[in-house]
Amino acid sequence: MDQISFQYSPWYLLLFLVIASGISYLVYSKKAAFSDKSPLQLTLLAALRAFAIFLLLVLLLNPILKSLTEYSNRPILVFAQDGSRSVTHKLKNDLSAYLSARDQMLDELKENFDVQTLDLSDKIHTVKRDSFDGHSSDLNSLFEYCSDHLDVSNVKAIVLASDGIYNQGKNPLYNSILKQIPVYTILQGDTTQSKDLSIVNIFHNEIIHAGDEFIAQIDLKAFNCNPTKTQITLKEYKNDTWQTLQVQPIDISDLNYFQTFDFRLSTNLAGIYRYKAELGIVSGESNSLNNTREFYVQVLDSKIKILILANSPHPDISAIRSALQANKNYQVELSFISDLKFNTDKVQAIILHQIPSFLANSGRIQNLLSNKNIPLLYVLGESTQISEFNKLQSEIRIQAATKGINEALPVINNDFKSFTLSPDILDHVEKFPPLNAPFGTYEQQSSVSTLLYQKIGRVETKFPLWALSDQNGIRSAFIFGDGIWKWRLSEFNSTGLTSATDEIISQTLQFITTKNDDRRLRVKPAKNIFASGEHLRFNAEFYNDNFTRINDADLHFELIDFNKNKYPFVFSKELDFYTLNCGSFPPGEYRYQAKISWNQKEYQQEGRFAISGFELETANTTADHALLRNIALNSAGKSYSIDQLKQLSQDLKTSHLHKPTVYFNMEFKPLIHSKWLFVFAFLLLAIEWFLRRYWGSY
Repeated sequence: MDQISFQYSPWYLLLFLVIASGISYLVYSKKAAFSDKSPLQLTLLAALRAFAIFLLLVLLLNPILKSLTEYSNRPILVFAQDGSRSVTHKLKNDLSAYLSARDQMLDELKENFDVQTLDLSDKIHTVKRDSFDGHSSDLNSLFEYCSDHLDVSNVKAIVLASDGIYNQGKNPLYNSILKQIPVYTILQGDTTQSKDLSIVNIFHNEIIHAGDEFIAQIDLKAFNCNPTKTQITLKEYKNDTWQTLQVQPIDISDLNYFQTFDFRLSTNLAGIYRYKAELGIVSGESNSLNNTREFYVQVLDSKIKILILANSPHPDISAIRSALQANKNYQVELSFISDLKFNTDKVQAIILHQIPSFLANSGRIQNLLSNKNIPLLYVLGESTQISEFNKLQSEIRIQAATKGINEALPVINNDFKSFTLSPDILDHVEKFPPLNAPFGTYEQQSSVSTLLYQKIGRVETKFPLWALSDQNGIRSAFIFGDGIWKWRLSEFNSTGLTSATDEIISQTLQFITTKNDDRRLRVKPAKNIFASGEHLRFNAEFYNDNFTRINDADLHFELIDFNKNKYPFVFSKELDFYTLNCGSFPPGEYRYQAKISWNQKEYQQEGRFAISGFELETANTTADHALLRNIALNSAGKSYSIDQLKQLSQDLKTSHLHKPTVYFNMEFKPLIHSKWLFVFAFLLLAIEWFLRRYWGSY
């Protein structure tokens, strides 16, 4: 529907009509040249001129044409089928019947909905596969896909057919899309919990330095295995055979059993170490595949040179220095910013204690570092110039109208994943005294992960107290406050040791120094241990003599399996780096060699990785229908068994969800921009001129 509106009073139209009529009357009423014309001819000529003048005058009011257009879209219904292996664990005999009933339901729903079918397993597939070969389940990725790739306003319902088991990604129950779209769940799988003993998780440091000790934490879970005595064995793959390292007994006395076992390990030589945890099989156990898990640890053999660059003497400096010198892999040097003799050559990390300050602003520090990409640990205090600190880095900004400090107690972030601290260490951290943290509002980039939050008074904030960053391949760490020396004194007073404080500092320095890489050729697998059936993906970089990343030359790659069979590949070139997808290979330990020739020189790199035989989908095969029911409940949906597909189809077709979405679009167009109106006015005047000549009037 179109409508014309004016920016001025419409009474002007009457005025313009009078003016246009008056001009035409004056032209054709008093001239002798028109005395021989008939009244009809005069009226026609006057009307043409009057209408043309009136049209031009009306355009001066800048009238606007309002155009209202109605649109209608068919509602979208998303049907997602869980394609992981666990779905068919106990549905094999009834699978074909279910697929037939499901396809019939989808055909019926297509009459009322625009049905979009997704396959949900390792990743989202936009085509119907029904292969049920997924090696993992990430139910939350379905809702993320709908939010990122579909018009959520037009998605009226999501139907999820799954067993409710997820072993990757976030908990789907807390996705915000559940508040926008109803989710209808089809309950698949078997909820009967069988007798089972399994390894749930293994937590360990993926990278350590030679000579360091590390702890492997292994979580065990058992159901209906009591009373049983068995054992857990930790083995290392060495000299082509598995060698037993440690054995711990297990005494299962509860129906629902859960226990964490700690194994303290150490290595002296660099390399990749392969470990395996094995549980003794319990008689009558339904699933023994989850009784074995493997994990890998990369050991680095390098002496790390660390420079503590301080603004002025402070007890924190001695505390940090003592903590690092307890680790034989660190070589620690101390210099003050006023000392002109220090240099940053061959330094793997720099600790900036209360710098930048009045003695050294951000410009001087940047000139000192001179684009060496050295990892930095910032320790802020009362002497730190916050404005200069904000200029020196971009990861975290502190906004404060006035300068001041807060006494901030440490609060552990349970979601921190960059490295693992032992449980007894974490218990000590909660009892540490407060640090003197800069007052202000903290804003951080997504590359920052927080280990400790600030607790100011009784309020637990989300401001970082101890944080780490990994941005563009360069790692940094931040301690927002001085007073670390009080941590060591407090811990020593209660335990006689300083292991908690020393471990946090040592782990932080280990984190920021592990990516310092000056190799010309860098080949890196996507992970050190791949899951069974997962594609082997590699990224590679090559740098020329100016250390500029290029990919002009071909990068050759050779994969060597555990039987010494060789598989040659050539990397693909993407922008200025290399990528390679080798496909999937059988479980086992593999080696690789990468070679590239450039400027009459050959560069090569070797490495190792493994493909685990452990299947995430075999770790737990008991369906979680409670999760699916809660998803439906939280989204105003409903749950159905696989025998109720006809009921689901009927409920969707009779609900208000099948109604199309109708919306209107209002467009505003000034008529003065319409050229055809000026053309029409010109035609009116041209016709008037032609008739006057034709009838002999001038």
